[in-house]
Amino acid sequence: MITKLLTPKGQTSAKQPLIEVIDDGNEHNPENPDSEEEEEEEEEEEFDWRVKQHPFQEEVLLDAPKYGFANQRSGVFGKLQEEICEIVDLKEPDKVSYKDRRKLRIESENEKFDEDYYLADLHQDEIIQQLLQYESPWQQELQLIKNGSPKEDICKYFWGFQCSNDLIEESVLPSVYLGLIDLLFAYAYNHRITEGENNVESSWKICKISSTLSWLEVFTNLEEVVVTCFRRVLCFPLYRHWDLANMVLQDTQQILSLGKQRILKCLLEMHTILSESYPRYILNDLYVTDYCVWIQSSSDKKLESLSQALTKIKLEKSDVNFGLLEIEEAAKILQEDDDNDIDNVTNQIAQCQLSEDLISSKHSKDSDDDSSSSDENTSSDDECTDSDDEYSESDDEDTQNDLDKKCIENNNVKESDKYVSDISDKTNSENNGICEIEKK
Repeated sequence: MITKLLTPKGQTSAKQPLIEVIDDGNEHNPENPDSEEEEEEEEEEEFDWRVKQHPFQEEVLLDAPKYGFANQRSGVFGKLQEEICEIVDLKEPDKVSYKDRRKLRIESENEKFDEDYYLADLHQDEIIQQLLQYESPWQQELQLIKNGSPKEDICKYFWGFQCSNDLIEESVLPSVYLGLIDLLFAYAYNHRITEGENNVESSWKICKISSTLSWLEVFTNLEEVVVTCFRRVLCFPLYRHWDLANMVLQDTQQILSLGKQRILKCLLEMHTILSESYPRYILNDLYVTDYCVWIQSSSDKKLESLSQALTKIKLEKSDVNFGLLEIEEAAKILQEDDDNDIDNVTNQIAQCQLSEDLISSKHSKDSDDDSSSSDENTSSDDECTDSDDEYSESDDEDTQNDLDKKCIENNNVKESDKYVSDISDKTNSENNGICEIEKK
């Protein structure tokens, strides 16, 4: 009882019973089983994939807008739980017409496009170049077929899907084929980016790139599908590169050229990826499961013509309406200006470095001169010291000689003084004698 009360309201599945074509009463001819297929091929009309198709007139609908495989579903999201409704980018899908869906999708893509991100992947594309060199399984299969090997048997990929002829209006059939291109493009992008090793983001990438799964889009011509796929590659995933989008388009064309066997294999792998991602498994109920059933009975002739038409699609960067050429031209001009600025700065740095080298060399020369002069001064000082020593020795000798001379002179002076004193004594004695005589 508690578990029942705690269970969220709303459904968790969008499955519906398959509607099969009622037998028209024509008798089957067992003797010629290929006659019916030949008649069907003769009755099939050739599609012009470039001409805008009109899958249905929504004005005549009396209830909510339709979506899902061949536009056979309506009112599904209103019955689902609230968190499950977030699997698509379109808000309130049961209330928005398919024309408004396209308008809202384009506005969302224009808002999401990042010029800096695009330029970064454009100029720093080392990893992208490696991804472009990846050899996919369908490329290997094409090579084997060219060498004469048979195609794979489709029976081993049924996985319990029973083939039935869904009641599809003839006017809706072109949009079904065009929706297939959108799904295969998203699958091929994920496969190339992961190099065949799916990861936790694979379901997100497939749903984001496929506008059929994310916006419930209905296409009217082939070029419109390709333009939408390119726009979403340049807006959402990790690697946003024009050459990468072109390579994925080539992958899509190769998958189609291999026929319904390879297409079914890709759809089944996509079904597995989405079934393991909550709540994106709902998209299997709306689209992928029905595509897996329908492709088994699809027209090989139409698939082949669609593949050939896809090879003739050559998009220009101006077709996606993101202004890519103007962005690249502006970035080129800025790059040239930056290069000129860098050259000027480099020249200034080189000049500064040259000036520093000249100054350092001058200082080095001056220091060498100073050292040499100091060496010379030292040697001259040594010489001066030696000369001073010589001078001091000669001075000592001169001083000694002077002293000797002075001593001699002093001796002479003493002797002369003694002589004078003797003479004076003698004179005094004579004067005394004269005085005595006079007295007498």
